[in-house]
Amino acid sequence: MAELSNITNTGVVVGGDANRSTISVGRSGPAAGGTGEVQLLHQLDTLLNDLLAAVGQLPAERAGEVASETVRLKGELVKPGRDLGRIRVLLSSLTTAVATVAPLAGLVADITDLVSRLPH
Repeated sequence: MAELSNITNTGVVVGGDANRSTISVGRSGPAAGGTGEVQLLHQLDTLLNDLLAAVGQLPAERAGEVASETVRLKGELVKPGRDLGRIRVLLSSLTTAVATVAPLAGLVADITDLVSRLPH
C-alpha cells in the first residue's frame, strides 16, 4: 500500500480534450497550508531531543520529571489517534517545570507551538 501521509497540493491543472491535454504543474506547498505532518513530527522530535539533552540545567528532581514527561510526550505524539487532552497536560506540566530556566522555557514554547500545528 502506498504511503499517502505526505501528499502535498501540487497545483495541477488539466485542460483540453482527450486528444490534446495540457498539464501545468506548479508546487504550492502542503495541502493544509502549513508544514506537513511528517516534517512537524520530525521538528518536534528534534526539539524534544534537545530538551532531553538540556535537562541537566535543572535541579536533579525536576530534571528526572522533565525527562520522564518528555519521553511520554514523544510517545503520545506518534500514537495513532493522539490523545490531545493528554498532550496538553504533558505540555502544561513541562511548561511549569522549566519556567525558571529561560533556554528550556523557550524550547517548550517552541514545542507547544509545533504541537498546535499538528492536524487533529
